[in-house]
Amino acid sequence: MAGYNPRASARDMLLSMAVLLVPILLISWFFTREPDEPPLENLDWKAAVATARAEADFPVMAPTEVPASWRATSTYWHKPGQQVGDRSLAGHEWSLGLLDDNQQHLSLKQSDAPAAAWLRAVMRDGREDGTVRVKDHTWTKWVSADGRTHYLSRAVGDSTVLLAADHDAEALVTFAGMLSEG
Repeated sequence: MAGYNPRASARDMLLSMAVLLVPILLISWFFTREPDEPPLENLDWKAAVATARAEADFPVMAPTEVPASWRATSTYWHKPGQQVGDRSLAGHEWSLGLLDDNQQHLSLKQSDAPAAAWLRAVMRDGREDGTVRVKDHTWTKWVSADGRTHYLSRAVGDSTVLLAADHDAEALVTFAGMLSEG
């Protein structure tokens, strides 16, 4: 008759625990790891600018060039009556969204809709915060109610241009300096 062997019991217990712990650790690691950020597609914003400029009855503003490290993340050209988010457009609207070197979002929107109503709809409670001069043009500065988002706006022909960023206002001044009418 075999007797009780404390070493064999301890060894068997450790093997049993290892068999149970290894899958638990692997499952825990798999479900708690941080997934990689999906790569952002860099859109061809120049093609969208060309379309807007060909179809618009106003001079379309766009960057002449942006730093190579910036990424275009959204762009569109819409006609009156189309839906953009929760808004039905009262005029044509051109938009370009970019991520800069610091992964901060900058956007350019331009519309020939009535300026006051369009600005209210797009800015949602922005308040005037002075003016700034960029390349011989005066831009109106705006800031959101929570102080997080800064805006610059100005009339261009029969349209209104609005730049927005969750940056300080100086980043928008730099962005405004990259724009040209076409």
